[in-house]
Amino acid sequence: MTEHITVAIYARVSTDEQREGKTIEPQLENCRDYCNRQGYEVVAEFPDDGVSGAKPFDERPEGYRLLELARDGLFDKVVIYCVDRLGRNAVKAGIARGELQRLKTPIEFVSQTFDDSPGGRLQFTMFAGFAEYEREIILERTRRGRIARVKSGKYQLGTVPYGYRYQKCDCPERKCLVAVHGTLTCHEEQASVVRQMFEWAASGQGDIAIATRLNKQAVPPPGKDRKGTWERGKWQPQTVLGILTAQRYTGETPYAESPDLIMRCPPLVERNVWLAAQRERQRRRADNARNSVHFFLLRGLVRCRVCGSGYMTRTSRGHKFYRCLARATQHYAPNPEAVRRVHEGTVWSIRAEALEPLVKEAVRALHRDPERWLRNAQLSVQAVAEQASEAGQRVAALERRLEELAREELWAAEQAQKGNISEAVMVQLIDQARAERADVEHGLKLAQQAADGVDWARELAGWMNQMMAPKRVSVWTDEQTGEPVEPTDAEWREKVREVVERWSLRRTGQ
Repeated sequence: MTEHITVAIYARVSTDEQREGKTIEPQLENCRDYCNRQGYEVVAEFPDDGVSGAKPFDERPEGYRLLELARDGLFDKVVIYCVDRLGRNAVKAGIARGELQRLKTPIEFVSQTFDDSPGGRLQFTMFAGFAEYEREIILERTRRGRIARVKSGKYQLGTVPYGYRYQKCDCPERKCLVAVHGTLTCHEEQASVVRQMFEWAASGQGDIAIATRLNKQAVPPPGKDRKGTWERGKWQPQTVLGILTAQRYTGETPYAESPDLIMRCPPLVERNVWLAAQRERQRRRADNARNSVHFFLLRGLVRCRVCGSGYMTRTSRGHKFYRCLARATQHYAPNPEAVRRVHEGTVWSIRAEALEPLVKEAVRALHRDPERWLRNAQLSVQAVAEQASEAGQRVAALERRLEELAREELWAAEQAQKGNISEAVMVQLIDQARAERADVEHGLKLAQQAADGVDWARELAGWMNQMMAPKRVSVWTDEQTGEPVEPTDAEWREKVREVVERWSLRRTGQ
């Protein structure tokens, strides 16, 4: 009596393979015929249609379902047409095969046969490597084809952008359905909406406000129809964000972030309007507060002198604080101990009541006597340059010590391999070298920052030069009486932004 075996069929095609005319149905038919010949009973089929072979098996929709049912023991085996249907990454394909074997549902391939011997596992690894290599070749060919189309003046994109129409090219080989093989023309009705959105953004309106206005005016939003028609619905802030940050509406946009490959299309907004909208968005982002109840003069301007991270604003027990974002959130970092060591002995949290009055007094002094500030900045450049020279010598010495520690670790490993020292002694020597290396790396980071201090001082001197221009120097006086007046919070923030683009805290806390 023959053994009754139940199987599940798994099949997969990616989007690129679908474009080449390959569908998932032939795979399923071949697997069904194979199961009939072997006398297997097919109890389930799992077709992953349009899923990349580089994606882990358990992250695919049907692959995940297959693993869940395999854990329940609903079938004895899994039938797949060939190795590249399991995956086009050798490591991920091996993991998927091992997981199914662990669940006692081994894989049988229709076009290949691999046993569980060392030779069979080697063959499987080789075929999985061939599948990965083939995928890389396909990606490279696709990339070259897209670059060639961009260079020939075609607009390379999967969907038609809002504000444009797609015009098919005169292509004799294929019927083009998307903009990857044609050109874009202006859609006047939608283009007027795009222009209005950029005008609103340049005037200071945010994504939520723009989406609300468009919905009140019953303007049809973009949809996901690849043929260029747009579904009705509601505008979302994310949709507005995508349009306002898209450079294509100026008529040019780089392809694949390459400045040498420029895709061109009809411009819908002028370049200066687009730039004004981006500047206003940056200003709004810097002024946006998580807690709008409290005013922070330097929000978006404070940056850590140690790690370069921005400072976040927080309130605690009635006090306002500026805190280094990297140090305050070190527990979420991959290496919290390294973050703590870098900031050890530095100012990473400071009360706003202590910092903001110093900044205000500095701004007042600058406006009263900019020449004096410029002289002080020039003197600071000289002083920092001398310190940077000494720090440069420390950097060279610490780099040499790092090389010596690397050689010591290698020497310990070689001596243990030759039998001159025990493995325990080798581990002790390597641990000592690595502990010292951590301290040396920390000292090297601080020395490099000190060596770079001259650039920061020169940047400060450049800011002072800008402040000496008559059109930038001003005082706060009443226009009618001529008496000094205290600026409002908004005026203070504007004056501070005129002086600095960021305010760096000194590591000494002075």
